[in-house]
Amino acid sequence: MRQTDCSGAFILLNASLSSDSAVDSHAGLYVQRGNAEHTTGDLLLYRGMADIGRRHKVMPHRKWAQEFDLSSSPGLAEHLEKASAPIERSCRTTEFITLPGTTEQAILLTVPIIGTDGTVYGLCGFSVNQTYFLAHHTQPAGIGSLACVLSDAAEGLDVQKGLLTYPTDDFCFVPDELLEKRSLRGELTAFVGSELSFVGISEPFTVAVGDEVPHDLTVLISKAAYDRAMLKSGIEIAALLTLLVLFAVGCCLFYTRRYFRPILEDIDHVTVAGGEEGKPIFEELLPISEKMRSHEEAVTALKAERQDAQDRAEQLLGEKLGLEEQVEGMQGQLDDSLAEIRRLAHLGKKELDPADYDKFLKGYAKLSTKELEICEALVSGLSTRQCAEQIGCASSTVDTYRKRVYEKTGIHKVRQLQLCVALMRTEQQESETQKE
Repeated sequence: MRQTDCSGAFILLNASLSSDSAVDSHAGLYVQRGNAEHTTGDLLLYRGMADIGRRHKVMPHRKWAQEFDLSSSPGLAEHLEKASAPIERSCRTTEFITLPGTTEQAILLTVPIIGTDGTVYGLCGFSVNQTYFLAHHTQPAGIGSLACVLSDAAEGLDVQKGLLTYPTDDFCFVPDELLEKRSLRGELTAFVGSELSFVGISEPFTVAVGDEVPHDLTVLISKAAYDRAMLKSGIEIAALLTLLVLFAVGCCLFYTRRYFRPILEDIDHVTVAGGEEGKPIFEELLPISEKMRSHEEAVTALKAERQDAQDRAEQLLGEKLGLEEQVEGMQGQLDDSLAEIRRLAHLGKKELDPADYDKFLKGYAKLSTKELEICEALVSGLSTRQCAEQIGCASSTVDTYRKRVYEKTGIHKVRQLQLCVALMRTEQQESETQKE
C-alpha cells in the first residue's frame, strides 16, 4: 500500500469468525493512511486483527471493528456476488460511498480472489478518498478557477457523488448540488446550478475493465471566468487583425510614396516635355528623376526648418509672456511689501519709545549672521516651526537664537521687533534718497 497511489487497501474474505448468523459479517483487513496528504505517514487499522496490526506498528482506529459488515457497504456485497473468472473481467469500481466509521467519500477498486477451481474466496483492492485525491492529484493547468471532477455517469454532475480536485495553488468553488448539463458549441458543456454556472468538457473514463457503466471525468471553470477568457481572446484577435491591417496600409503607402509616385511624376514630366518631338529614351529619365527627387527633398527640408523656426518663435513668445507675468507679480509683491513697511514704520514712530529704538539699533548692529537670519524670519511672521524648516535646524535652536536677538536688541515681542525693523529700513531708504 505504501507504494501504491491510493488512500487505503483492503482484503475481504468470504468467511467469518462471528457466530451471529443474523449479521452479514466477513473477516478481512482494511488499512488506511493516517494522513492522506502525506504518503509517508503512519497507517491506521479499520478492520482486522488488532494484535497483528500492533505488531506491525499499525494502530487501530477509534472506529475499528474486527470484521466487515456488508450491510453498510452494499457495493462490496454486490461485487462479491458477481465475482467470477476470468479475474480481469471481474475488476470493478464501486459507487462513491461513505467509508464505514468515517465521513469520507471514496471510490473502491475491487479485484476478486479466485482459486484454481473457480472458488471465490473474497475480494481485495484499494480505495481513493476525497482528501487523498485532492492532495495528490492537483492539475498542472495554466488556467485559474478550474476544477476536475471524477463522478458517476449520470444525467447531471453531482459533486457530492464524485472526487474533486483543483489546480496547484488555486481554487474553484463548486456547489454541493446537482448541476444540469446543457450542450454548447463544439465539445463544450454547460453545467447550470441554482446560483452558479460552469463551462467544461466531460469525457467517459473507464477505471476498471469490469465496470458496466464508465465514470465521467469532467474539467470545468466558472461561467464568469469563461466569459472573461472569451472576451480577452476576442479583444486580442481584434487587436491583432487591426495591427495587420495597419501594417498592410502602411506598407502600401510607403512603397507608393517611395517608388511608384516618383516614377509616375517622372513619366508625366517626360511626356509633357517630349510633346510632338518624340518620346525620349530611358537614359533621359534618370537626370530628370534625380533632379526632381533632390528638389523635393530640399523643399521638404526647408518646410521642416520653417516649421521648427515657427515653433521656436512661439515658444520664446510664450516664455516672454510668462516672464512678464512673473515680473508684474513680483513688482506687485514688492509694492505691497513697501507699503507694509511704510505702515509699520509709521506705527513705529507713534508706538516706539526713542530710547528703546536707539537700544534696538545698537543691538541690531551686533547681531551675528545666524541671528540676523532668525530676526528676518521672525519679522516676516513665521512661527518657530516654520523658521526651523526654512533655515534647516531644530525648533530648540530657533528658540535659542530668538532669545539672543531679544537680549541684544532689548525687545521681547515680535510686534515690537517688526515695528523697529520697519522704521529702521524706512530711515535707511530716506537716507539713500537724500544722498541721490
